[in-house]
Amino acid sequence: MCQTVANLDVDAACKRAGVRREELEKAAGLCEGDTVRMTSPHGSVQLPLKIDASMQRGYLFAPIHFSESNLSSLMSAVPIDSKARMPALKVVPVKLQQEH
Repeated sequence: MCQTVANLDVDAACKRAGVRREELEKAAGLCEGDTVRMTSPHGSVQLPLKIDASMQRGYLFAPIHFSESNLSSLMSAVPIDSKARMPALKVVPVKLQQEH
């Protein structure tokens, strides 16, 4: 069953891509609060950036629970693991670009 939770959509602070400060320093011109385009081979989405010291280097986190960000467009249902035959639903490589 799939339902919409009204209280979840109220918390706009959660609708951000969390990334370590060091990752922002590597990407010239990106600052906390900037809206970025995350692009995978399957699609792209836009979210504001938030510095999150708990993130591992090389990773970012974006919540999948908000319908308007449509993060599922970054994923593919094509199996990528030959043994597990699982689609990439949790870890998806993306390119970050500043959205103008």
